[in-house]
Amino acid sequence: MKICIWCTKIFDLGGTKRVVTLLANELVKEHDVTIMVYQDRFKEDRNMYHMSEDIKVDFIDNNEFVNRHHTPAFCWRYLVQKLNAKYGIFNKEKYNDILADAIFPKKTREKWVKYLNEQNYDIIITTASLSLRLGMLAPELNAKTIGWQHNCYAGYLDVPNVVFWKQECLLQEYLPKLDRYIVLSDYDKRDYKKFLDIDTEVKINPRSFVSERKCDPKSKRFLMATRFVYAKGLDLMMESFEEFCKQDDEWQLDIIGAGDLWNQIVADAKRRGIEDRVNFVGYTNEPEKYYLNSSVFLLPSRWEGWPMVIMEAFEFGLPVIAFHTGAMDLIIDDGKTGYLPEAFDTKKFTDAMLKLAHDEELRREMSRNAIWKSEDFAIEKAVKEWNRLFNRVMGIKTFYMKNEEQILECREKYPLRTSYAEFVKEYQIRDNTILYEAFGGRGMICNPYALFLYLLEKEEYQDYTHIWVLEDFEDNRKQIEKYEQYPNVRFVKYKSKEYCKELATVKYLVNNVSFPSYFLKREGQVLIDTWHGTPLKNMGFDIPGANISQGNTARNLLSADYIVSSGPYMTKTAYKDSYKMQNLYEGTVLEEGFPRNDKLFDSDRAEVIQELKDCGVDVKEDKKIILYAPTWRGEQYSRPDTDLQDVYKLINVMENSIDTNEYQIFVKLHQIVYHYMKENAMEPGDAQTKFIPATMDTNEILSVTDVLISDYSSIFYDFMLTGKPILFYVPDAENFEDYRGLYFGFDKLPGPAVSTPEKLGELLKDLPGVAASCKEKYEKAREQICPRDDGKACKRIAEVLLDGKEPVNPIYLNQTDKVKLLVYAGDFSDTQETEAFYEFLNKVDYEHFDVTLIGNGAKEEESSEKLDSLPKEIRVLYWKRSYPATDEEYVCHKKFMKSKKTEVPEMLLDFYRRELRRMIGMSKFDYALVFTDMKKFFPAMSGALDVKQIFNIENWQNLLKC
Repeated sequence: MKICIWCTKIFDLGGTKRVVTLLANELVKEHDVTIMVYQDRFKEDRNMYHMSEDIKVDFIDNNEFVNRHHTPAFCWRYLVQKLNAKYGIFNKEKYNDILADAIFPKKTREKWVKYLNEQNYDIIITTASLSLRLGMLAPELNAKTIGWQHNCYAGYLDVPNVVFWKQECLLQEYLPKLDRYIVLSDYDKRDYKKFLDIDTEVKINPRSFVSERKCDPKSKRFLMATRFVYAKGLDLMMESFEEFCKQDDEWQLDIIGAGDLWNQIVADAKRRGIEDRVNFVGYTNEPEKYYLNSSVFLLPSRWEGWPMVIMEAFEFGLPVIAFHTGAMDLIIDDGKTGYLPEAFDTKKFTDAMLKLAHDEELRREMSRNAIWKSEDFAIEKAVKEWNRLFNRVMGIKTFYMKNEEQILECREKYPLRTSYAEFVKEYQIRDNTILYEAFGGRGMICNPYALFLYLLEKEEYQDYTHIWVLEDFEDNRKQIEKYEQYPNVRFVKYKSKEYCKELATVKYLVNNVSFPSYFLKREGQVLIDTWHGTPLKNMGFDIPGANISQGNTARNLLSADYIVSSGPYMTKTAYKDSYKMQNLYEGTVLEEGFPRNDKLFDSDRAEVIQELKDCGVDVKEDKKIILYAPTWRGEQYSRPDTDLQDVYKLINVMENSIDTNEYQIFVKLHQIVYHYMKENAMEPGDAQTKFIPATMDTNEILSVTDVLISDYSSIFYDFMLTGKPILFYVPDAENFEDYRGLYFGFDKLPGPAVSTPEKLGELLKDLPGVAASCKEKYEKAREQICPRDDGKACKRIAEVLLDGKEPVNPIYLNQTDKVKLLVYAGDFSDTQETEAFYEFLNKVDYEHFDVTLIGNGAKEEESSEKLDSLPKEIRVLYWKRSYPATDEEYVCHKKFMKSKKTEVPEMLLDFYRRELRRMIGMSKFDYALVFTDMKKFFPAMSGALDVKQIFNIENWQNLLKC
């Protein structure tokens, strides 16, 4: 394509000039590019922004287009502009022709149309104020037209006598005549639509440098790179830096740039007595030298669009302090890649400078974050988007163009999984990064929290960055405030795009349940599933309907490099049997005990009591604690049965049965119950101070608990390590055992079990007698359930995970003589396929074959029943179609499935490999058996399977001979 970029200047200081040159340098690799400017030819300096010699520069003499003689018409146009700028007299739709002629006379327009059409451009792009002029020319031009904003909406329309001041009506008429109008942020897109009803498209500016060298966080130098104009806030900078110098006598400030206010700002520095601390560099074509010699970048602008200098600072690893204006919060992650003090509050700006200046570790952490953040602004991504735009306006039908509506619809419908797929495909894994998630981001709790605390405190692991996933930042505010002071600790919101990026790019993944259904462990990532308790009640595939409901958990476990176990009982009950991992799991079971139980050996009682108080719990230091911690009940995990009235009644009976001068009672509900109550606005009311929030770690609470009352919760297994009394309140024992099932009978429990509040009250009256009567069962249960818990589980696991040491108690489940078979039978809707599958079930020898079925079709009642009724010997991995495909892959896949083509499109090959890895984790199979049409989804991707042979409905009986 032949592309023209029309701007006022290019060989001059400024972000617009820099980004135009940067984009042109990339576009010229594929297109014929001309930059058209009003500057004189003698000002050409391609070294300023390293402009490619392949770019043509068209130096325009504006006198050839404009009659500047003081004719009556010229004077009239001058008067119209002045009156409009001052009073907005002509800023009305009915006066648009008058104001348009004053700004860009009709005869001048005609000359421009003739000149531009003679150049035979395919696309003309204008920057800033020229976009309005291009809109006036657009209907007569042969080329497609694109306006390109380089400042925020307010910077163009709300600043007196700047750019589009009092020209709203003109914009409303002429900007829509452009083929596209490009803005820098979603905020600008919103404002143009809200105030002017103009549709725009967002294209963020890319970084202009790629540097293998990074800044030195030890350096005590701030940096500004700016033009000396009012908008850049240099006067605010002098005020803030003066205050900074009163509290610091070491740091220096380098300012690169030039402009009209140079002398004024230099004089201001002298007046404030800080001239020896400020280095006014002026213009330089070697800005990299200053970036590398600094450690913090400052941007006190009054308004900005999408400042290039921030991307440059990030690329060199400089955290940025900028006033919170415009789209700054879309670029700078406050507290992570810099700080965003309140707009124009120089005191807060100074405070941010002091915080970074006096904390080298904080600078280092923010530097790492900034370097990673700079990847979001890679020029390759920007050029890809611009080329897509060019294809659209030119009507060139690429796959994206042909399917843009569907692709964008997919992106909107599946924002997380498509974003996650993009990160998996385009971003590298970052060494020394660990992501922690507990109960879907409920809090910093359970085994992940214990492991985190251990690593955070140990000197040998200080180079690691810890990223915590939290669902609700407000609920976890206390914990965030406690740990955000650490330079190597960060927080991300559960199921946000930032979460997707971290999930796709960290080296180590720590979870106690499962990651979302679109998650797949990339090659090079290390996943450890710590789990969240030793099983008492039935779990995994022992739960009714598990062949459908347990699919995500099962494949997460099969993806894990390591799974933590409390001991042989848990390994057999939970992993070998209930989740049917025997023969198939390729990772290592670590029978090292639970990390969270280390806290029972070393927690500080005073600290935990204070934390309870901080959470709003009315706890007294001089009283013993009785904790009631029931599990969840109900048929659906996400919809537990919750009756607070029963809990209130129980609390009342218990308090009437104890000496309240010696004991106090608190309630810790199950994580999912707490979540359900919150989602449904169920408040504990007057008893609020007796309920411990789910965001507080249970094992920290157990460390200060004197008596535990539970039911079917595995919490009692952990508490056995304390040797303190355990009571079991099970009002629904018979019903619960019938519909859920128990692994550990009531006769083996390390404490008495009762079914009424009154009987529980009787037990509370004689706690010493209760403890004595259950001592033998208590010790036997402790020996059976938690033989490895000695307070050093975190140490052993960390050494395996991060140091590469051999596990002390490893268990490997993949050792088998059985033939491992992966089967797909579709959704049972096809009679012939279903009959063949059931014939296979009748003939297969389960002593010889280990069979895994990819389940499908749960939405149909008949298919669901078939899945539920399969033989217990079959392991079902239910296939939830929340696959991690990019938006283009998703659309391409749908089209391929509907087409008559049989060869898999190249675009889908990598996606199908990823999807297989998501479905089966690290599992390995000897053979595959596919009963359905080879054109359906799973058969189409099965070509990526690493097996000896794939059998089908025609030859499956030969498989039985293998």
